[in-house]
Amino acid sequence: MILLVFLSVAEAGDVTLVVINFKGGNVNQEMGAAVSEVLRGVITAIDNKPYRIVERDQLNEVMKEQGLSLSGVVDESGSQRIGKVLSAAFMIIGSITRLGNGYTINGRIVNTATGEVVRGYVAVASSENELPSRLTAMAYVLLGLK
Repeated sequence: MILLVFLSVAEAGDVTLVVINFKGGNVNQEMGAAVSEVLRGVITAIDNKPYRIVERDQLNEVMKEQGLSLSGVVDESGSQRIGKVLSAAFMIIGSITRLGNGYTINGRIVNTATGEVVRGYVAVASSENELPSRLTAMAYVLLGLK
C-alpha cells in the first residue's frame, strides 16, 4: 500500500527523494559514498522521472547547517528527521559489504513521514566492475519501475 502511495504521489511530480551515503560494512566509507553517488547518477539519468532528487552538495550543506551527521541518519528512524529538514518524502538508505571476493549492496526506500520501509533490494556483485549494473537494477526496483 505504501508503494501505491509513493507511485500516486510521484505521478503528481511533487515527490522529493534523497539518497543518503550508504554505510560501509567492512569496506571504507569512501566506498559507501561512491556507491551512493553512482545510485544518484543512475536515478538522475532516468528519463521522465516524476520526482526531484536532492543533489549531494545540497544534502551535505543542509546537514551541516542543521548539525546533523550523515552517519547518524542512515536508518529508518533517522529518516523522519532528515526528511523533514529536506522536505523529502522518500529516502534511499543502505549499505555495502565485502563478502569474500564480492560485494553485497542492501538498499531500502523509506517513507520519511512514517519511517516505514516501502521496498528493499539486495544486489550481489562479484567484482567492483559489476557494481554499476547492480546499482542500476537496484534503482529501478526501489523506485517501482521494474
